[in-house]
Amino acid sequence: MEPAGLAQILRELLLPDTERIRRATEQLQTVLRDPAALPALCDLLTSAADPQVRQFAAVLIRRRLNTRWRRLTAEPRERLKSLVLTAVQRETEHSVSLSLAQLSATIFRKEGLEAWPQLMQLLQHSTHSPHVPEREMGLLLLSVVVTSRPEAFQPHHQELLQLLNETLGEVGSPGLLFYSLRTLTTMAPYLGTDDVPRARMLVPKVIVAVQTLIPVDEAKACEAVEALDELLESEVPIITSHLSEVLTFFLEVASNVGLGDTIRVRILCCLTFLIKVKSKALLKNRLLPPLLHTLFPIMAAEPPLGQLDPEDQDLEEEELEIGLVGETPKHFAVQVVDMLALHLPPEKLCPLLMPMLEEALRSQSPYQRKAGLLVLAVLSDGAGDHIRQRLLPPLLQIVCRALEDPSQVVRNAALFALGQFSENLQPHISRYSGEVMPLLLAYLKSVPPGHTHHLAKACYALENFVENLGPKVQPYLLELMECVLQPLRTPSSCRAKELAVSALGAIGEKVARGRGTG
Repeated sequence: MEPAGLAQILRELLLPDTERIRRATEQLQTVLRDPAALPALCDLLTSAADPQVRQFAAVLIRRRLNTRWRRLTAEPRERLKSLVLTAVQRETEHSVSLSLAQLSATIFRKEGLEAWPQLMQLLQHSTHSPHVPEREMGLLLLSVVVTSRPEAFQPHHQELLQLLNETLGEVGSPGLLFYSLRTLTTMAPYLGTDDVPRARMLVPKVIVAVQTLIPVDEAKACEAVEALDELLESEVPIITSHLSEVLTFFLEVASNVGLGDTIRVRILCCLTFLIKVKSKALLKNRLLPPLLHTLFPIMAAEPPLGQLDPEDQDLEEEELEIGLVGETPKHFAVQVVDMLALHLPPEKLCPLLMPMLEEALRSQSPYQRKAGLLVLAVLSDGAGDHIRQRLLPPLLQIVCRALEDPSQVVRNAALFALGQFSENLQPHISRYSGEVMPLLLAYLKSVPPGHTHHLAKACYALENFVENLGPKVQPYLLELMECVLQPLRTPSSCRAKELAVSALGAIGEKVARGRGTG
């Protein structure tokens, strides 16, 4: 088929007309069965005026070569390799350049570096060009081909690390920074002991590069920061000597309320991972205090005026979770504390955390008090043994007092904390049924009709607490059944009735179990 006819079919596929797209799809399927389709697509790749047609041609060639490269003889293979590299150098549209890089990576996976020395020559030439657009093209191509077969570039790590040391200093060129970071992200898991000195030199530049990208494009910065994740996870010690700098950067971004939630959440995820893999180094370098001092204001942040956090809204959605809802910095900061509790010795964490916790719980701000209760909730998971043995009575007393707090926001957090205590601090917490059950019953009675989500939180705490009470539930049984049956006796939402039935089932099961063991 002639390239002009094929170009017309591709243009038809780009139109917002379902019928014309259907006809063009049928025509394209017929055309692609013809052996002459590949030369026609190659012609369009280099000559079509419309960049969308050039991109479409690159995608179709890539799909074709994925399964048919081995069927080509040596001569057409060499022509294709030469044509693609020429097209890459001439292309000015980013979307087409990306598709050409992906096409190059497909051929590279089939051929390797030894059978395609021209690819390495182009990479070396373009990435060292004095012209920024050409260097950016070279880094884009490099990032894509390295990702396609990273192990093939291991013999070239020293050369590539030296290159990245130069390009990561180009703070005036966000494109160079982004593709440099993508390349490093792919290389990091393959770095060996010999690569450590050069890789360590990159860490401060990686931090500056991500800092530079954030105000330019937060979405790209979120992707680029994965380089730090990979360096943290590396089997060779790259980050440790720069741990303080990395942590300071993470904390600055996470606490910056002028940034979007997406980048702040992404950085808090990085922080969670850092704690998981570098907890001992955090303690050794005395980095825990600044970390905790930064987290508390994030956890205690108030929602916009006139709004509530998602978990405090009284909604009917059945799938709404009892605990923390939504991907906000506040919720991810709580997860960071959870990770600290899971990976640090409690005797190291608790002495630093408890004074901050007490200050938050004494605060006049309901959101400070809520933050304190959420911290208690997650501590019961990671530091459960420590709390059971040393801190349960005073901490449980704090939670119980919060069930009577004047703020619904705080009462919600107290119910969540009590539910978590009931899950994580058995069997010790069952000894305090005399203190907890009257408070839970009083709370159940106080939930106004129609406040389904508040009822759900109360039922969550109740079901978890009675889980291991056994015969100790007997003194409260009649009053408990009366509270739980109320939504079934009065006009209530379907969700409220479901909660009541669930609670009845849980109570019945515990009573039956208690009688069976008696």
